Amino acid sequence: MQTMMRSMIATVVLCAGVVQTVQGGIIRYQVRNATAGSGFGQNAQAVPGDTIEVRIRIAYDGDAPIYAFRSANLQPLLTGNFGTFPGNDRIITDADRYVGPRTGGNATTPLGTVFGEAGEYGRVRSFGAQALSASMSNAPRAFYGTGTAAGLARISQARATNWIGRGTGINNVTGVGGFQLSQLHPAWGIDAGFNEWNSGDDAEGEYVFQFGLVVGEGIGRSISVTTGLVYGGNDFPNAPVPGQVSWYTSSTSLVAFVRTDAISVPGTINVVPAPSTSMLALISLAALKRRQRAHGRA
Repeated sequence: MQTMMRSMIATVVLCAGVVQTVQGGIIRYQVRNATAGSGFGQNAQAVPGDTIEVRIRIAYDGDAPIYAFRSANLQPLLTGNFGTFPGNDRIITDADRYVGPRTGGNATTPLGTVFGEAGEYGRVRSFGAQALSASMSNAPRAFYGTGTAAGLARISQARATNWIGRGTGINNVTGVGGFQLSQLHPAWGIDAGFNEWNSGDDAEGEYVFQFGLVVGEGIGRSISVTTGLVYGGNDFPNAPVPGQVSWYTSSTSLVAFVRTDAISVPGTINVVPAPSTSMLALISLAALKRRQRAHGRA
């Protein structure tokens, strides 16, 4: 409990910096077909029943020098008639639709983050500085659109129950209802892991969150995964700005940071027909004939 409180206090106190705006945030969604064992990329093919894993990476591509990623609130959005077909698509969650741990952070025992291996879903350490708790209902949770939002799904804090752009405050007219990704500055002296950016050491950025989905029926379609809303994190006492993320600018100062505009690079899952039994038979026959010809030449 003590470590959880230190994490929560640190997340609030480190937000007292002076802000200027520069450009350079990239939120990249990478996908892979876990069932087929493919690697991560911007596109993946799937047939109904396949499990797809989605990695969110945040990169910096601006001109101003920065030290490391600081914070952002995200609401990933899935489109493409998601969940509207028989045998619905679904985001992989626990029984209450939570994605990954629902309590704790990257400085708590037990951890409220994951190490990001295959099949591990939630905020990736060290990007869970804000502690999650049942009382705050701030853990990442899956929501499925209805009515005019049918065919869409999103992930946000559990308390952001309205659809994107509706309601007030955190529920859910602005991006503050998104789950928070944030790092504790190493100057706090808390061993919570830390990833330095060094003005952009990786074109694809750092891996901050992972979730999975199972593809339902409905072939010949594309499921797109992108950012529904991004918000500039906890920038108290400065008002957060929609469409931006925050970056530390100093390796020693807790309160020196900038905000940048951010763009999203979507990931796409193409749902294709499974090979028919007759097609599989033709493929097998062709392979047999090739082997026979090879043996004949030998």
